Amino acid sequence: MLYYNKLFYKECQEIQNKELHNILQNTVYNIPGYFYIIPSSSSGKYHPADELSDGGLLLHTLKTVKVAEVLAPMYSLTDYELELCKVALLLHDSCKSGKVTNCGHTEFLHPIFAAELVVESNPKNKIAKKVAKLIKTHMGIWTTSKYSKYKLQKPKTKLQKFVHLCDYVASRKDFQVKI
Repeated sequence: MLYYNKLFYKECQEIQNKELHNILQNTVYNIPGYFYIIPSSSSGKYHPADELSDGGLLLHTLKTVKVAEVLAPMYSLTDYELELCKVALLLHDSCKSGKVTNCGHTEFLHPIFAAELVVESNPKNKIAKKVAKLIKTHMGIWTTSKYSKYKLQKPKTKLQKFVHLCDYVASRKDFQVKI
């Protein structure tokens, strides 16, 4: 688990764009502590076995970034666009089990909570709002839940769809992303 923490912070340090780097650092400072220790899935249904123990959510997060790096050339992303997506991916599940404390399960509204965390950690920052929009739509077609009256937004832009795809590929049980 400590190994994944080091890799996570290494990924954060590798963001070259100063404004994106600052947005990431300001937000990481406010991420709930549970993010670094919980599994990627509370039920075990939607993520591979290597992510189902302590530190699994952090491992999943690292996998999404790896997928982004592999797929970026096929999407003709600029360096800036890739870094924008990487920041969103590093933060996309930061509130997966609640905005402040661990509720013990995946919170359906976690994309909204994580997006809010980015904006609240970087007030009046237009680029932070762009990152938040990428996070808000990372669930793709899974916009409803029988446990919630709210509906999440679907990705519409190229970068929103890219972030969703990276998250989706990284969470597949039948596809291995090595870290």
